[in-house]
Amino acid sequence: MELAKYYLEQVRYDRKRAREIGPDRACTEWLLRCGGSVRFKHWGSFISNYNTIPTGASGQFHIEEIRAVNACITSEGFAYLDGLSHLKKIHLEKCDQVADSSFARCNKVKETLESITLIDLTQISDNGLAYLAGLKNLKQIDLARLPNVKNREAVMKLLKNELPQCTIIYNDEHPPAFELKEK
Repeated sequence: MELAKYYLEQVRYDRKRAREIGPDRACTEWLLRCGGSVRFKHWGSFISNYNTIPTGASGQFHIEEIRAVNACITSEGFAYLDGLSHLKKIHLEKCDQVADSSFARCNKVKETLESITLIDLTQISDNGLAYLAGLKNLKQIDLARLPNVKNREAVMKLLKNELPQCTIIYNDEHPPAFELKEK
């Protein structure tokens, strides 16, 4: 039981920590603890090692892209998106604990988010994808292998109607992320 309690403390949103160090640093720490990675604005590469998080004043580094492949992120952790003012891309793949409610929290970054990729997410249903319709600045949505999406045609129609400027692709032949090929 102690291991489960420790795990929950690692992935749970820590409001106090976010206030202390700023939203970008707090979100980075959470994602890296969970096995994800981030790319900061004006940085070429992703950071996936906790020891390589840049130091500096709060607000000096801004997350532009989130990548979580086979990571243990949870819907509750999506609270860390609050305050991210430069996030443009989210890529989630094989994150088994990401649920529909995660995408309700994406509303916090609706002004900046331009691209979202959702692949092999077993808990995502039609309802979760419907939340994407509120993200009016999306330019690209890539979807693949979402087994709990039961009415793909209706979801695609909704998204295309609500996001006419967005390119939406649902392709179950999408190749796995390079992180999964290396294993």
